[in-house]
Amino acid sequence: MKYRIKVINESIYIKNGDTFLLFREKSSTRKVSWITLNQITKEYPEFFDKIEEIFTLSNPSYNDKSKKYATSIMEYIELFGFISWKQFDSIWSICRTYNDYIEGKNKGHYNYGSILSLRSKNVNLTVNKNYLDNPFLFTGEKLTDKDLDRISTKLFGSRCMAEEDEEGLALAYDEDGNRCWYLPTGKESIYDFL
Repeated sequence: MKYRIKVINESIYIKNGDTFLLFREKSSTRKVSWITLNQITKEYPEFFDKIEEIFTLSNPSYNDKSKKYATSIMEYIELFGFISWKQFDSIWSICRTYNDYIEGKNKGHYNYGSILSLRSKNVNLTVNKNYLDNPFLFTGEKLTDKDLDRISTKLFGSRCMAEEDEEGLALAYDEDGNRCWYLPTGKESIYDFL
């Protein structure tokens, strides 16, 4: 039997009759806005442990809103076979108590098994520590925007892009490591970019 192979976005498909079936899917990347069920299963198996912990009836410490949210995520992934990175990242910040949530938010990260979910303002990165080339990327201290951009560049090859990048503003960091934006030449008016 002769198979026809097609490569799409670095994933390999094999033709079976009139249908191409997924043979090998590439690893997840932040360059696209979604992560598939297969990628979650292979790269982040703790995702299902976290979901099970939220749903477990013997564990009443998660409130009903958390359980409803996790249910909606699981229904979406069942229907479509993928979820957005934002949905995926949000699961890791679901905590048993409000104090645990605030503590993680203040530290800038949440840990669950080998999963590390980094958070700074509106930027989230979730990585499996087992796949990190350099385990010393993360020190455990409160993250600044500059730290998060450095880690993102190391892990994914580029920093997270912001709306200001699309508008042509240049990135800089203040003395505290927070992102700030300025006009590229200093001659333009901010209204040129609005």
